[in-house]
Amino acid sequence: MKKALSIFFAILFLFAAGALYAADATYGPKVYKTDGGDREVVASGGKISVESGGTIDVESGGYITGLSLKIADIVMTGVDYTLSAAEASCNILVVTGSPSGQAIIAPSITGTGVSRLYTVRNAGSDSGAVTLKKTAGTGVAVAAGNTAEVYWLSTDYVRKTADATH
Repeated sequence: MKKALSIFFAILFLFAAGALYAADATYGPKVYKTDGGDREVVASGGKISVESGGTIDVESGGYITGLSLKIADIVMTGVDYTLSAAEASCNILVVTGSPSGQAIIAPSITGTGVSRLYTVRNAGSDSGAVTLKKTAGTGVAVAAGNTAEVYWLSTDYVRKTADATH
């Protein structure tokens, strides 16, 4: 009787552990701690969220699938244009209207080792260049009818590529 009772409780324990594992694997977000620190990575609803200040490190040879680029259409009217938060998060800035040699004011980037890369296409209707820069910065001028890649380098935006005609 004692042996049968022990087997019954062992089977009951294994069944309960399996049910808990299945419930955990099916429902609710998964929270992962990083390197024993207090930052979290949460996987839930088909998304991965990383706390502010956290990073995702893709190992050598790895890549992220489904990565898409966002485009902001900037209509210039001959005065400086300050990017909204939504526009600043885009990768490609397409300028139309009349840039007339004015600037797009993009956010300054803080933090060591942090940058931002923009592809700037000047499709303006006049012959004026458009300059991507921080507030009170020098930045990079992109001539009318041209496209260039521009990135943040510690104190202002700098050119990554020469202008290319589009």
